[in-house]
Amino acid sequence: MSAIRKRIARPIKNAMRARLEQILLSYREIADCIEEFRTDTACDEYVQFWDELQRDNDEIMRNISKYAVMRCNR
Repeated sequence: MSAIRKRIARPIKNAMRARLEQILLSYREIADCIEEFRTDTACDEYVQFWDELQRDNDEIMRNISKYAVMRCNR
């Protein structure tokens, strides 16, 4: 049995989209920090960790963006 989704009013969608955009901005800033730290890291093990962290961060940003498009009509 599938759940029927209730229609969400445009002002509520706009507010949610604005909040998601703020969160995305924070994740972009984190991505910049990770890249800066990765560049300054000499140890291969630590570089691999920064790479993994960046992949995880990228995935989170993709999920947020996808949700904004699908549920907030952006």
